[in-house]
Amino acid sequence: MKKCIPVLLLGVALAAGALPAQAQDAVPAAPLSVEQSQDLTTTAQDFVDNLVAGDYNAALQMYDPAVRTSITTDTLRQGWEEAIAANGAFQRVVGVETQALEESADGSYIAIVTTEFENGTVDFLVNFTGQNQIVSIFPVAE
Repeated sequence: MKKCIPVLLLGVALAAGALPAQAQDAVPAAPLSVEQSQDLTTTAQDFVDNLVAGDYNAALQMYDPAVRTSITTDTLRQGWEEAIAANGAFQRVVGVETQALEESADGSYIAIVTTEFENGTVDFLVNFTGQNQIVSIFPVAE
């Protein structure tokens, strides 16, 4: 059963509002190369691993510098704790799907990270810059 987390990383959501809406009205492009997809998958997995380990500073460093000015390690910690409170203990990353955004001038990408918690799965939409830095992360509504 998938559950939507009401707020994961609220500060990230607010910070992303100040940036161009790269993923919102974009049309998916052709699939990424195997290397690009592997890089994004690794970055997404590393991000979750940092949250699970409580290394919020390392997770924060994975964000685009423009976004890092609007969020803190406390924001990341709070968001992760809310995810666990809403869904039970984190179990694992089930999978990561990646795609380029056709209408993005800077070569942005998205990833859907499917995570498994004790009480079900949650998909997160992660928006990346062309340099594989995170811009935003949001739970995907059911």
